[in-house]
Amino acid sequence: MGNQTVMSCKSFLVLVPSLLLSLLLSAAENDGFPSISGTVLFELQADAAYDSDGATAEFNSLSATIEPALSLRFSEAISINAALVFEPVADPRIPGDDLWFDHEGLFVEALTLNYNSERFFLHAGKMGVNFGMAWDAAPGIYGVDIPEEYEIAERIGFGGGVHFGSETSGQHSLSASVFFADTSTLAGSVFTRRNRTRRGDGGPSNNGDLSSFAVALDGSEFPALPSFRYHLAVMQQGNGLASEDDELSLAIGAEYEFSINDDISVTPLIEYVDQSDAGGVVGDDTTYLTATLATTYKKWNLALAWTRKETDSAGGARSNAEQFQASAGYAFASGISVDVGWMTHREDGVDTDTFGGLFAYTLEF
Repeated sequence: MGNQTVMSCKSFLVLVPSLLLSLLLSAAENDGFPSISGTVLFELQADAAYDSDGATAEFNSLSATIEPALSLRFSEAISINAALVFEPVADPRIPGDDLWFDHEGLFVEALTLNYNSERFFLHAGKMGVNFGMAWDAAPGIYGVDIPEEYEIAERIGFGGGVHFGSETSGQHSLSASVFFADTSTLAGSVFTRRNRTRRGDGGPSNNGDLSSFAVALDGSEFPALPSFRYHLAVMQQGNGLASEDDELSLAIGAEYEFSINDDISVTPLIEYVDQSDAGGVVGDDTTYLTATLATTYKKWNLALAWTRKETDSAGGARSNAEQFQASAGYAFASGISVDVGWMTHREDGVDTDTFGGLFAYTLEF
């Protein structure tokens, strides 16, 4: 297993630069390239957790998040893409302590070489895996809090897929990827040191080879429901520890935006995720159910989001977490948005309420 892992990693590190060089040479004569574009998201969030049954669950925080996303294009189809994140990367030293811009660090979330055509797409490098949608699409200040637990980010690997469909059947994409958890220097951070994942830590896809995989089917642009989209995905994450097992996960999600009139639109979303041997722990099964509703009126928005998580362990114990949030805000023409919200979270009998505000601005170039 060890030799196979080393060979797999070495082969991957040789393959990607070779592929990159050949693609750059083939794109060298394209007019108007290379070109650089991107976005930078700035967020300032304040939270006050109060009225809690937990001894360390009440705290105040003020934090900044900056997310630059950059694309270096060598042709219409070929590009290198990077996603950086500056955010809190460590927990308080003392549980329950207030946080005022503490433990902020910068790290590389994704760095990929991409090929995209009208029919096919390929990518390789450090990437996120196409699994689930609520962790990204759930609305509101706190809508993604629990779904982000099954976001599969910072993996090394490659993947691709095919677009297909028609005006009568809608547009669909079938994708697949193979990957392993990033334990390289790219998993580190600057300004504040975060705990890097180590090979010895175990856990899903932390085995150094390309035995973990995901397959997903996404669809949208149906003639009868032009703003409906769906997501189906299955994923298996291998494990490098003999005491743990592979994690098998399934995601089913859908979202539909419809207009009541020229000023009002409504978008419901629902997603179900099932994880067998969750986290690599034999016999632990975890399910997530998320339901959200987003409404916009001109520049105003209202978001409701609910998620329930249940875990059944091999020993017969059951734990659960449930969260509901309501938030509202206004988006200015300048690109600035301001939202305020309230969230109640219950986990294993401990209830905590949180009130917060979010200021956001996106710069495009």
